[in-house]
This record gives sequence, structure tokens and C-alpha cells, in this order.
Amino acid sequence: MDEHRQRKPSYYVWKDLNTPAVVEAQWDHAQGGPPASFTVTLTPNGLEDLPSYPLRDYRLAWELSDQAGKLLASGEQQLADLSSARTIAGNVGPQPDAKILKLRLTLLRPGGMMAAESSLDWDTDAATRTTDVHGKSSEPGTR
Repeated sequence: MDEHRQRKPSYYVWKDLNTPAVVEAQWDHAQGGPPASFTVTLTPNGLEDLPSYPLRDYRLAWELSDQAGKLLASGEQQLADLSSARTIAGNVGPQPDAKILKLRLTLLRPGGMMAAESSLDWDTDAATRTTDVHGKSSEPGTR
């Protein structure tokens, strides 16, 4: 930490290097409105990547909030054996009043500790962009 009790950038690099899986998400858009659902792809590290170990009894938790930070929906998916890439779909439900949606995804170890995290933002005024947990955003197709 620095003198302002903020994590140094090297913390996030180290954290990313030590995640056992990659968590990627995308919105599934309806015609001209807010997304109705999302798709998450979980890819465990291969044998050539470190750390590489069996991911058993992990869970994927998600929370959806609006522009005010109000929790709109949440869910959890149990992952008995995550030995290869897996795609999981989630339903957002109708959110006609939301101008901004933020989806936060957390991969949890069997004991409840966080193993990896990701987030995805949707804004009525901007193109869909993926935002990692450090606040960096990228346009679709640039990741």
C-alpha cells in the first residue's frame, strides 16, 4: 500500500497472475433495449499456465446492480468439476428503468474465498464495454 492506503498497481498484476481461471462475460442484447441476459465463460488455466490445479467444488456468484448501486438480481452456480472451459448463462430479467447496469462476477473457492473476479458494464449512452476489476475498459473485440 502507498501512503494514502491505496493498493499499488503491482498488487493487481500479482493478483491477475495468481488467478486459477479466466472469467469473461458478455451481454446478450434484446432489440434496442437493455440486455435480457448474459453469458459467462470460465476457462481454467491449462497445464502450461501457473497456477494450474484441479478446480473442484468452486462456485460462480453474480450480482447485478443499477446506476445507483441498487442490487437488482443475483445468483450462484455450483461448479462440481471445472476441468475445461464452461459457458454459463444468466437471466437479467426486465430492467426498463435502468440506464446503467453493472454485472459483477466472482469465482469462489470451496471455502468461500475469492479466486477470480470480473465485471461487465452496460450503459444506454455508450457501447457495451468490458471493465476489469481495476476499472480499465475495452471495446468489444479488443480483449
